[in-house]
Amino acid sequence: MAVGPFLSVDPGFVELLSSKNFASDNITLVLMPHAFAASIDRAGMTYGDIKASEVAKIAIASPAVAENNTNVRFTHAKAMFTEDGSLSGRYVFYVFGLVSGPPADADKVFGYVDLTGDGDAESVNAEFSFTPDATNGLFQVARTAAPA
Repeated sequence: MAVGPFLSVDPGFVELLSSKNFASDNITLVLMPHAFAASIDRAGMTYGDIKASEVAKIAIASPAVAENNTNVRFTHAKAMFTEDGSLSGRYVFYVFGLVSGPPADADKVFGYVDLTGDGDAESVNAEFSFTPDATNGLFQVARTAAPA
């Protein structure tokens, strides 16, 4: 399985970096199937755009923002969709809002990770989880450069 990088969704990512707090605001991770690939719109998506296709959803586990050399790293603990179940999915979407709510239709998607690059990953009576890279986290924001 070739896990891809975190890919931002523009309006939600702007909200994350301007008015939300990754470490303390409610964030839901939504597992989506391969069939949803044609519906991905990085120019803007909300929970209402994805909810009909969701496979599973969970609250983000131990989100954290910290320095990592000259970057600011955004990361979280293992996201456990099931410990001993049967699931299949390709994408993990990051949505503002409560998993128990469920998130409101207008809650913004701020990014996603492609777990396979092609097709669904599957668990059959087994764990289905996602853990961000141990060194780089989910994503990093680099130190700004001095003006020229």
